[in-house]
Amino acid sequence: MHKTDGSEVVFIKNFESRIMNNKRDIAVYLPESYKEDDNRSYPVLYMHDGQNLFTGIDDGSDIKWRVKETTDRLIKENKIQDIIIVGIYNNERRINEYTTSYVEKFKSGGRGGDYASFIIQEIKPYIDSNYRTLKDRYNTAIAGSSLGGLISFYIGWNYSDVFKKIGAISPSFWWNSCEIIKEIEKYNGDKKDLKIWIDAGTAEETSDRNNNGVIDMVDDARDMVSVLNKKGLKPNEEIMYLEVNEGKHNEKDWAERFDKFLIYMFSK
Repeated sequence: MHKTDGSEVVFIKNFESRIMNNKRDIAVYLPESYKEDDNRSYPVLYMHDGQNLFTGIDDGSDIKWRVKETTDRLIKENKIQDIIIVGIYNNERRINEYTTSYVEKFKSGGRGGDYASFIIQEIKPYIDSNYRTLKDRYNTAIAGSSLGGLISFYIGWNYSDVFKKIGAISPSFWWNSCEIIKEIEKYNGDKKDLKIWIDAGTAEETSDRNNNGVIDMVDDARDMVSVLNKKGLKPNEEIMYLEVNEGKHNEKDWAERFDKFLIYMFSK
């Protein structure tokens, strides 16, 4: 347990999944008010790559998202609601778990559906049973970066009865020839009641498959936003797109705009 300024991050070690047939750690951020009012319940944000979220309290990269510091600050500044954040650690099967199709080039992929079930059927019930959460979809969000952004979008879109809010940060929509964009284009159901954040940096990569002077990461993000707009989601209200000039594909850059994401999703 790590405490600073009243908030805390609680670690759940070796959380065992029957669905994934493996174990992983989970980190749970609790705001300062959590231990002050036993009758209060909180919105929950589920995030992937949990070992990269919290600064100075576990092994891994020295460059983190600074999730605790940013959330503490925004709560103190009265810019966002008090929230719980659940960081789900990845493992050596990350690519398999964060994608829903196998790609021969990478010799990997395809367990994203199981990973979604793992979160919905195992992690969320555990969190809801052990912490004071607001369990409804309106107060439940899912977010991640890169492949974590891809799987967040997949889960939020396909399980919108569980998650209303989706954060796709520098999402790898390119996976398997942009199959997720094509899937949304084909969607003919009722308009989804969602709140979506998508962002991309202009310096995340150099690949430009269209030879149009725009890197693929930005092209794909723009394409997804365009498709969602055509499906009826309103710009700046139901879908927010941020294009970051010279933004790169790393935790440092994601940390610098995490506050904007939180304010959009959890503004008071």
